[in-house]
Amino acid sequence: MSVNVNHSVSDQFYHYKMPRLIAKVEGKGNGIKTVIVNLIDVAKALHWTPICKKTC
Repeated sequence: MSVNVNHSVSDQFYHYKMPRLIAKVEGKGNGIKTVIVNLIDVAKALHWTPICKKTC
């Protein structure tokens, strides 16, 4: 997978920083799943549209 990071930056020491993922485990047994709590912030930082099954 490749991510389009701002290529217009001419600073040779520029380092892209994405927000740290905050994950939460929900459910028990066979219905266990991992939820990314700050999905919207991460998607905005990557210039992606968040896709949510629940409300975002």
